Amino acid sequence: MRDQASTSEDEAARRRRAAPERRSADLPAEGAREAAAAGPLSPTTALPLQRTLGNAAVARLVEQQRHGQEAAGGAGTPVQRAPTPGAGPATQIALTHLTADDLEGECGYFERRRQLSVAAPQQGVIIQEINRVFAVEEWDGTNWNAMSGSRIDSYITAKGSSAHATVARYWELWTVDAAGNVSDGAEDTFSLCSVIPGRKRKDTTRGTYTITGRAVFYPTAVAPADLGFAPGGAPPAGGLFSTLADPTAAIAGQGLAASGRPVDCRVQVAWDSSQDDRYSVVTMS
Repeated sequence: MRDQASTSEDEAARRRRAAPERRSADLPAEGAREAAAAGPLSPTTALPLQRTLGNAAVARLVEQQRHGQEAAGGAGTPVQRAPTPGAGPATQIALTHLTADDLEGECGYFERRRQLSVAAPQQGVIIQEINRVFAVEEWDGTNWNAMSGSRIDSYITAKGSSAHATVARYWELWTVDAAGNVSDGAEDTFSLCSVIPGRKRKDTTRGTYTITGRAVFYPTAVAPADLGFAPGGAPPAGGLFSTLADPTAAIAGQGLAASGRPVDCRVQVAWDSSQDDRYSVVTMS
């Protein structure tokens, strides 16, 4: 009986050695299907599976879940995100110097014109802050004397001419429609009349005049009047929407936010009527 038992044990051992190894991938798939249905594997759920199915099977299951999540557009439950407000390019204004229209004359007279345009247009307004500095002297026959703003205005007697020299700061406004069309011919002009009494030019005045502008675009449907602007509101601006009062509070009160970069411009004119060449010398940047 002992030899027979030994023979049976040897036969069983031979059968075990001859039988193909049953790998974890060949095990019944119920456990794997249940784990997959439960969602992504955590360390807590992966450990029992490793004991039952084997490390290789669990690794393949994790890889299958990862690929399935990538195909679905990301890990876990897809998240729907709201569109970002204000998406798209910012509206940007440009003021192009029209060099063909440059004019210079004697004793301060000049004109520089710029064309306004809008990239990525939308309805809104262009607001430009203007600052002006007069540094002018008059010749009294003996000495050069500094001129105040009011003195400059009274000194200029040519019909239709005025420097509005008492106005040092003001704001201008242009409206822009959704197609990018700018009001008032889409033009801006920096200029100064001759600072002379009547027609006399020689030995009258000398000095400099500096004007700077900063233009900004604001998307809005708010009317200019609601921002404090009116045609002719600032005399140096002519018929443009303009104001002598700082509109910063009104702009903030209407909830306006600038779009794009501001556009800066500086023009300075210098002259000296005591020289043979009394023509204005203009620099622009």
